[in-house]
Amino acid sequence: MSNNVLDDMMESCKGLRRFVLRCPHHNVDRCHRVPRLSIWQTLCFPTVYAAEKATATDKMEQAVSTQSIQTVNFVSEMEIQEYMMKETGKDRLMKMFSKDHIGGWSPEVQFIKQVTTQTALITFLITSFVGGRHAREEFIRKHQATVFSTRFRAFRSLQDSIFLRSLLDGSKWTVKVSLFTVSLLGISQSIAVYRNKSSPLEYSVGLGITAALLKCNLGLKGMFAGGVFGTVMGLVGGTAIWGAMYALNETQEQRHYWKVQRTLEMEKASKGLLVSPETGEQLQPQPLS
Repeated sequence: MSNNVLDDMMESCKGLRRFVLRCPHHNVDRCHRVPRLSIWQTLCFPTVYAAEKATATDKMEQAVSTQSIQTVNFVSEMEIQEYMMKETGKDRLMKMFSKDHIGGWSPEVQFIKQVTTQTALITFLITSFVGGRHAREEFIRKHQATVFSTRFRAFRSLQDSIFLRSLLDGSKWTVKVSLFTVSLLGISQSIAVYRNKSSPLEYSVGLGITAALLKCNLGLKGMFAGGVFGTVMGLVGGTAIWGAMYALNETQEQRHYWKVQRTLEMEKASKGLLVSPETGEQLQPQPLS
């Protein structure tokens, strides 16, 4: 590095306090001596370390950021905890299966409906396709020696057989899977909402009861065997689901906390108890003109 470049760099740093200029060359007397640098540091540009003292601009930005956070979250932690202590498991369960003030269902019921609809659609597509293939193979096997009057009549009989078999198989399995999904999610979500806690327990109980109900045509022994198998499988699957929910911070207690916070915010907004972004004071509702 030339002396002119070093002089310009030192001249630009004279007015700055507590600044240190690290020179990439270790034998230059104009800069502070530093230990021998590596090849990578030697090829890099000089590094300038600024003082840690906050400036006035930083203080103003920090104050504005803190003020904006305080004005947005105008529901305190104490208010949320008091609201949650007053409610019971029965109250949470009643709210789950009731509509809100705008006629919408709770997030739990919407989740059950969404998952059931998607599962039913996927099941119908898969089972109807498989049923159509089986119907085609069965039709060809049964009518190898059959002589049709026209080619169109043979093709029409084949298509009718495939369509009817696809519709019947798809509808049958869609109803079964939909009932299974509604029962499993309904029981597990109800237990989680009542306890206000997510754990593998609700999935184990939900799958055990659902499996027992599906085996009711086999008698008490079949229901007992299905219930035990469903309980064990629900415990294994519920552990994986609970782990994913905990990692994503989507457990029942966290979701209910956010729901209570939104409810209290809507109540304060309806009463006009809002916080002014400029002064931090509460805004009273204005009379209608």
